[in-house]
Amino acid sequence: MKYWVILLFSFFSITIFSQTVVRTEKNKITISDFTSKKTLQDIIPSLPKNCPISEYQFAIDSPQLKKTITLKSDMITADLKSIVKEMKAGQTFYIEKIKSDCKTPFKNNHIFVIF
Repeated sequence: MKYWVILLFSFFSITIFSQTVVRTEKNKITISDFTSKKTLQDIIPSLPKNCPISEYQFAIDSPQLKKTITLKSDMITADLKSIVKEMKAGQTFYIEKIKSDCKTPFKNNHIFVIF
């Protein structure tokens, strides 16, 4: 009986934990799509339009390059565009830690895959 209780407890714990973990979906984007956009809200339509973005991080974690750039506005700079232009299909970049004074909740970590 003791083993059944432990087995059931383990099963339910794993089931509950697996449903509470929020998975970050990967967004597919082309290099030309990224370079044609001017602001972060152009790339991520789910961000509230009436909330100005005060800061975000652009990160690349690949075998060739590990870099994190913190930007103090929602503009996509020429430096970021040149980094993405050098990326190959299948490589990933991250837009993380999006900060805003907005009361509307929004997702602040996004993964993008070049295709």
